Amino acid sequence: MVTEIPSTDPVYDDPQAERPLSELLSELLGDVTSLFRQEMDLAKAEVKQDVSRIAAAAREDLEGTRAEIAKVSAAAKDDLAEAKQITKPAGMLGGAAGAGLIALLLLSFALAWGLAEVVPAGVAFLIVGLLYAIVAGVLFSVGKKKLQQVNLAPDKTMSTLKAVNLPERTRESLQQVTPVPEQTVETLKEDVQWAKNQMR
Repeated sequence: MVTEIPSTDPVYDDPQAERPLSELLSELLGDVTSLFRQEMDLAKAEVKQDVSRIAAAAREDLEGTRAEIAKVSAAAKDDLAEAKQITKPAGMLGGAAGAGLIALLLLSFALAWGLAEVVPAGVAFLIVGLLYAIVAGVLFSVGKKKLQQVNLAPDKTMSTLKAVNLPERTRESLQQVTPVPEQTVETLKEDVQWAKNQMR
């Protein structure tokens, strides 16, 4: 009587381990694109919420100062317009990233098979993989530095509000508003940590 010993190797027991690299990369790209869109939506929602809170307090206290409210509104619209300008290019970048991923996969295989003419195929694919790991590390590092330089604060709105002569109640409402969307900043930090974990 022969008894089968169950496999303890997690690679053979995990159905995810049999998925092709292109599918995993495509799924990762989709997750990153979706995450970026969600972060942009969250940032816009936070800015809109702060602007709405300020506007509500201003309407109660500043019935006779329509000109000053118009200045605040114009500055808020400018800030919101700037925030909206990010969404279309972000979508285009997501599409470009998808097409680029497919091209990268095809070119990677071509490069690896070309190298396989000179060195063993396994070594050729390892060389190509290491090359892309280095490129990914450099791009991640540069992208992280650029993101840290981005100012998410609605500067025009805040400077206009500070210049306007507001009643005390409205000033108190403004002091409760942070110029940087803190929830978005926190979730961006979590996203960076998630991306680091995905790279391991």
